[in-house]
Amino acid sequence: MIVCGSLAACAQQTSPPGGQEDRRPPVVISTFPEALGTLEKLDGSIRFDFDERISERASGATLEQAISISPRTGAMRVKRGSRSLTVQVEGGFQPGIVYRVTLKPVVLDLFNNRLGDPFELVFSTGGDPVPTTIAGQVWDRLSGMGVDEAVVFATGDDGLVHQAVANREGIFAFRYVPAGRFSVSAFADQNRNEEIDSMEVQGAVPLEVAAGDTLLVDVSVLAPDTAAALIAEASAVDSMTLVLVFDDFLDPERPIEVSDIGLVRDGGAAPGVAQVFHEAAYREYVEAVTDSFARLDSIDAAQIAAAAAAVAAQAALSATQGDSLADGDSLLASDSVVVDSVSTTGVGEPTDTVTIRLPEEAPAPRVGGVGGRPPPGSPQAGGRQATASGRRAPVTLEPLPGVRPGRTSDGRRVLPGRRVVVVLTGGIEFDTPYEVRASSITNIFGLGGGGGVATLLWESPPPDTTVVDTLLAIDTTGVVDTLSVPDSGGGMRR
Repeated sequence: MIVCGSLAACAQQTSPPGGQEDRRPPVVISTFPEALGTLEKLDGSIRFDFDERISERASGATLEQAISISPRTGAMRVKRGSRSLTVQVEGGFQPGIVYRVTLKPVVLDLFNNRLGDPFELVFSTGGDPVPTTIAGQVWDRLSGMGVDEAVVFATGDDGLVHQAVANREGIFAFRYVPAGRFSVSAFADQNRNEEIDSMEVQGAVPLEVAAGDTLLVDVSVLAPDTAAALIAEASAVDSMTLVLVFDDFLDPERPIEVSDIGLVRDGGAAPGVAQVFHEAAYREYVEAVTDSFARLDSIDAAQIAAAAAAVAAQAALSATQGDSLADGDSLLASDSVVVDSVSTTGVGEPTDTVTIRLPEEAPAPRVGGVGGRPPPGSPQAGGRQATASGRRAPVTLEPLPGVRPGRTSDGRRVLPGRRVVVVLTGGIEFDTPYEVRASSITNIFGLGGGGGVATLLWESPPPDTTVVDTLLAIDTTGVVDTLSVPDSGGGMRR
């Protein structure tokens, strides 16, 4: 005789012996009430029926945690039958409301096969359900990625709290919600208590939806922050360009005013601040300037090619007329070429004059003087882009480890950074200590009052170092508008 050591051991479930192994998950075959039906008895009882026997266990949760009712109600109990789950809500359901009950994919059969997808039951306690939908994505504000299984609440003006759970990509949806104003909040429910705790990643947005509408809304989430953003480091990439690193991410949609940043120096004057960029905005600025210079170079090349063609045409014309080419050198040395056109028959006098002006050579940036150590991205450091005409794009910042600030690949979102680029009105001096002061800085969580003070010291480079410096280069803040460049005929190219 075999005696069980305990009643619990005797009751422990195992997979049925023999036969072919079952790998198919359980399937809901009926519900009470039926989908989109009206529940007349409001005692708070609903039921899910399955096509096979189910386990008393759930995958990573309890059976109570397997059920979510929206709008949220009082406490509930879940009773398992051999092929069913019955839910009893304390206090019952309220009249005149559309309820949405979600069965999460944690239910197991006796072979540990899990319910494949969430199952949603929508029913009414009075009135016809209206297909109003709120949908969107919960996404991490720092990475731009969707938040897996975030809990989402939509709280209406009537005080009812509708609830949904996002999928692995952070996608969520509320169906058959009433028209009105809502606050949609999302959070990572780390302790699975279905409550927004103070230290959980979270975020919220307000919205208003009309009956029958489908409204798309994204909710960005962040870890709560109670400390303002402070300057951690200040450095110079050249005499007129500073980089400030903060100890927290900054909101790229909140501009930093020129008056929020200042530079002071003991015993002398310090340059003022001309421009302040968030890192993402500075990156776009550099790309725009580089693109403008590339277009200007293209125009220069086209004009030079046209001038060369005109010289060749003049030479050919002179040869056919027996003219001397002795003055060809002076023609090439001038800044314009005059070409007489010839009729297609070769008979008669020239009828028109075409003037092509050779572009002036852009002056190369001067080297030395107040310059210093080659900035990151300079020709000496291998990163600053220079064109054949001598135009120089602004310094390109090397990325910090982690998330790259700027627009996401789909262009929908701008990810924040911890750096600010400051362009000065004049140059700083070598080996001279400055203080960089910041105020009214707002971090990514919306907490203002940040700033602080950091020491800035630009050290002298080795004596044999050749430096290209912003102060001595062509002004890259006053880029020529390539949409309004004069053409060779004196008109405006658009």
